[in-house]
Amino acid sequence: MAISALGAAGSSGAAAGGATTIITAGGRIGTLQLDHSDKSAIVAFAGEPEVDETDPGIYPGSGWEALGYRCGPKDTLAPLVATAGAQGPYCRTVYYLNSETGRLGTFFTSMMGFRDAHGVFVGMRTAKADRLEGRKAVGGCLEGIAIQSPASIFHLVITGGHTHLRGNELVVRGGRVGALVLHSRSHDVGVFDCY
Repeated sequence: MAISALGAAGSSGAAAGGATTIITAGGRIGTLQLDHSDKSAIVAFAGEPEVDETDPGIYPGSGWEALGYRCGPKDTLAPLVATAGAQGPYCRTVYYLNSETGRLGTFFTSMMGFRDAHGVFVGMRTAKADRLEGRKAVGGCLEGIAIQSPASIFHLVITGGHTHLRGNELVVRGGRVGALVLHSRSHDVGVFDCY
């Protein structure tokens, strides 16, 4: 099974109680940490998942367990993450555990209750996200801003924008932040093809 991300502005609320959760390029999601947090830590942080699905993967080390929150049966609830070829479930926030390590390897959210360390959140206009991050959203396989650290890659995915050639760079104008996606460099589960 493959996973595809569908983008647009999400709903409010984060892990629990509508509080804001900070995501860092170093791999933190609130009190959780990529490569270290396991299923019990995620449940303690975010509560019992609405959806708990597994996929063995197509090559060694590519399997995952996905804990989904704010889920529904229809893709009209976008922005969501959907299992391709299936009838849902569609979830606005998903924690992916690497099946070999049992540790958090990838995180996706399209909910406004999550922000990065600079204050960027889902629904924010691209121009403001560019200013806060001090870099431009760029086009390519993925339209957005990529922030890299030794441990992880953090993508601020832009939806609804259009690309424009500026010098030698393909930059994104217009649109909004549609999703925040965090990948471990060591234990990423490979559910997003562009990364």
